[in-house]
Amino acid sequence: MITKKKCPITLLVLLVSLIIVSVSKGVPTTSATAETTIQEILLNITVLDRSDQMVRGLRKDDFRVLDNGKQQKILMFSSAGRPLSYALVVDTSGSMRKLMPTVVVAAKAIVNSNDPRDEAVVIRFTDNNDINVAQNWTQDKALLSSALNGLEAHGGTSLIDATRGTAKYVERHCESTDSGRRPAVIVVTDGLDKDSAIKEERLIKDLQSMNVQLVFIGLVSELDKESGVMHQSEATTATKMLTELAAVSGGQAFFPKKPNEITAIAGTITERLRSQYEIAYAPDNLSDKKSYHKLEIQVTSPAGQGKYEVITRRGYDWPIK
Repeated sequence: MITKKKCPITLLVLLVSLIIVSVSKGVPTTSATAETTIQEILLNITVLDRSDQMVRGLRKDDFRVLDNGKQQKILMFSSAGRPLSYALVVDTSGSMRKLMPTVVVAAKAIVNSNDPRDEAVVIRFTDNNDINVAQNWTQDKALLSSALNGLEAHGGTSLIDATRGTAKYVERHCESTDSGRRPAVIVVTDGLDKDSAIKEERLIKDLQSMNVQLVFIGLVSELDKESGVMHQSEATTATKMLTELAAVSGGQAFFPKKPNEITAIAGTITERLRSQYEIAYAPDNLSDKKSYHKLEIQVTSPAGQGKYEVITRRGYDWPIK
C-alpha cells in the first residue's frame, strides 16, 4: 500500500481500463451516440533517428497504425506535446545503500528538468509494507527536491509491487483531475526485486490495460555480474526486467555507467515524455472474444536518413474493461 507520510492512501485495486479518448479534446472520455459507443485507442509515440535524437516535425501522413496487422484510420493526430503528471519513485531498499548519493543526484536532476506546467509526486519504497508518499502532488521544484533529502536505505525490496501500485495511483489521479497532462512513472532503482507479492508477468498483464508509461533509471553497475550454468547474473536479470517493463508500457529504460551521465539522462527522459506525438484511432477489427491486440507503428523517414526507431506501447487487451 502507498501511504502519504504516515496516512494511508487508498489505491485502485481493480484493473484500470485502457484510456478512451475524445478526438476533439484528446483527453480521457467516452465518445458515444444514442446508437453506439465508439472506443478509441490513444497512443503516445516517441520517434528517434539513428543518432538517438528525437525526430520532430512529422505529420499525420507520415504514420501508419497496424492493429493485429491491419491498417487503421487515424482519427486524431497531435505533435503539440503535453505537460506531465508523473510519480518519481525512489528505491530506498537495503541493496541501494551504497548508491543513495547517486540516487539523490538522479532524482533531483529529474525534478530540475521539470517544465513549469509539470506536476509530480515523490514516492519511496522498500518492501511491500513500506511504500510512502514523501511529497504529494505539486509543481514546486523546491518541495520536490526537499523531499529527496535525508533518504536512507534499509529493508527488503518490492520493486514490482511498488511499480504496479504507483502506476494505478498515477492513472487514477490523472483521471480524477482531468488536467490533460501525460501520466508517467519514473523509477530510480538497481532493478533488484526479492520481496514483491506479485510476479513480473502479472504487472505486464496489468500494463496492457493501462496508459501509464514506465521509465527506469537502472543503477545496475554495482550488482553481481557473475552468472552460472543455471542462472543469470543479478545485473543481467535486472537489466532485462526493467527493459521489458518499460517496453510493454511504451516507455524506456536507461542504464548510466557513470554518475556524470545522469543529468543528461534526466533531461532526456522528461523532454521525450513531454514531446511525444499522439495518435487516436478506433479499431475496426474487434470481436466479442478476449484477445491481445499487437500494435505496430510505422513511420516514413526521408531518403538517406535511415530507419527511425518508434517507441510506443506494444499492444492492449480486448475487451477493454
